[in-house]
Amino acid sequence: MSVSEETIHLSLLVIDDDAKIRSTIETYLVDRGHRVFLAENGPNGLKVLQRESIDIVITDVKMPGMDGFEVLQEVKRLSPGTEVIIITGFKEIENAFRAIREGAFDFFTKPLKIQDLSASLQRSLRFQALRREKDRVQAQLDRLAGPSDGLSAILGASSAVQAVKDQIR
Repeated sequence: MSVSEETIHLSLLVIDDDAKIRSTIETYLVDRGHRVFLAENGPNGLKVLQRESIDIVITDVKMPGMDGFEVLQEVKRLSPGTEVIIITGFKEIENAFRAIREGAFDFFTKPLKIQDLSASLQRSLRFQALRREKDRVQAQLDRLAGPSDGLSAILGASSAVQAVKDQIR
């Protein structure tokens, strides 16, 4: 069974100084069961991020006061596991490269196509699932490779395994 944004409910933060864009994205996401927070600028968005658990931030690039790249940097500092999707009304390829280089998950130009956003959310879900699996496996490896008497490498909890461990001790 594939991961689908339709079956997993995300918590998203939309930061854009254009109320119509915020509303359009919010309607689309809420209709699919996601929890959505809205902010009209970077500082207000970061306040939301500090008090809520956010899976994905969708932010505009050009906003008064704090641009989307500054938002991206702060999101990565405050909540490294939160993905950031950047949108902009300006078709500047340099901004796309910069966004990805600085850690954005995706980059789109306006007008934002809903099917592109949907595909990006699905990719983000798969990426987050892979990251969780990597962390789980890394924790197991760390446990096995950690300082021990070697007995932690023997897996199992049955009485027979415990008897072998006792005999080794």
